Amino acid sequence: MSDKWLIKEGKTWVQDGIITEEQYKQILSKYPDGHSKQGIGLIPVFASILIGLGILSFIASNWDGISPLFRLVLLIAVLSVFYTAGHVRLKKGNPVLGRAFIALGISAFGAGLILLGQTFHFVSYDARSFIIWSVPALLYLYLFRGKLLFFISFAILTGGQLYALSEFSNYSYVILILFAIGLGWFVSASKDKLLTWFFSAGLVLHLVLYALTLEDNWLWLIVILIGLYAAAEGLNQNLASPLRFFTTGAAFITSLLLYFFLTNTASSLDYPDPSWFGIIYVLLFAAVVSVKMKKGTFPSFLKTGLLFFPWFYSTFLIGEFTTGIIYLITAFLFSGLLLTEGYQKEERSQINWGIILFLIVTFIAYINLAWSFMPKSLFFLIGGILLFALYFFLQKKKKDVLEEGGDSHEKK
Repeated sequence: MSDKWLIKEGKTWVQDGIITEEQYKQILSKYPDGHSKQGIGLIPVFASILIGLGILSFIASNWDGISPLFRLVLLIAVLSVFYTAGHVRLKKGNPVLGRAFIALGISAFGAGLILLGQTFHFVSYDARSFIIWSVPALLYLYLFRGKLLFFISFAILTGGQLYALSEFSNYSYVILILFAIGLGWFVSASKDKLLTWFFSAGLVLHLVLYALTLEDNWLWLIVILIGLYAAAEGLNQNLASPLRFFTTGAAFITSLLLYFFLTNTASSLDYPDPSWFGIIYVLLFAAVVSVKMKKGTFPSFLKTGLLFFPWFYSTFLIGEFTTGIIYLITAFLFSGLLLTEGYQKEERSQINWGIILFLIVTFIAYINLAWSFMPKSLFFLIGGILLFALYFFLQKKKKDVLEEGGDSHEKK
């Protein structure tokens, strides 16, 4: 809870007569200003990081003038200092500073791998250096926990996957396994909401990157996403909810991309073999439906199921442009149903997401359909007016629904 929020809202409660001034002071006393203490406690952490970066940058800038043997000795010495300092601070009851030194040691290890590779002319055309780098990061993550160590591991594994793809067009299954199992096991045990959402977003990103390596058959992404959605149904709610969120988000973006591609290019997409795709898709979709039916949440899955449906196969019957319009309609339906459900449940966050997605779909459809034949000045003017009008309409609807909900609760 934010201290500033509590102070501001508490004054409003006193003015509205919900609580007395004395009760307000008692509430504030229960929540001391811990954030400022945390901020002061972070100063030595940032100081140690700056010192460590200074040492590493000094070594890198003078690297050419150091003999190969002394380079190895120097890097081992730097690693030893950082790791030893981290262990000492942890034993003395300073976990924040201790983990910061450990993180510096992990960073120095990665820098050492790169520098020594240049020294001894080690050539790698894949992500193996990042895999080696991730091993101590994951070990220390499980030994000493902590968000900083999680984010270090997250950055190494995700950065390694991106590097391998961009530089060598190579996808690392080992990194995917380390990310999914290593970080997944940790966030499942820790039950930290922030880490769980970061992990879920990262896992979906890794799987999207894998689908992109399939080149002409990247539409297998639909099967991958619904497979992840099905797997999420067997996990605890802390992990299942963000996985469903990001999987649905990826499917929504895919629908918009397919709308754009199919309405602007001719025969540019190759589709997966319908037989294998169909068998796997039907099995996974049936598994999701079965679980949803048992849980009694099948109606809420209907809007999401629209995004996972492989509409692109209809191009063989109705053509690419019409199929692209179907994807546009699907995106509109999803955002509209999400917004309607949010109004019915009076859930502010769902209403906000519905408004945002509806505006995005409207904006993309307007750009795609009007850009080529409308004067640019008029295009931007009309587009801005339409978006403002739609935004204010949806905001007014949201306000009316929430106020009606509040009045009904008060009557009860």
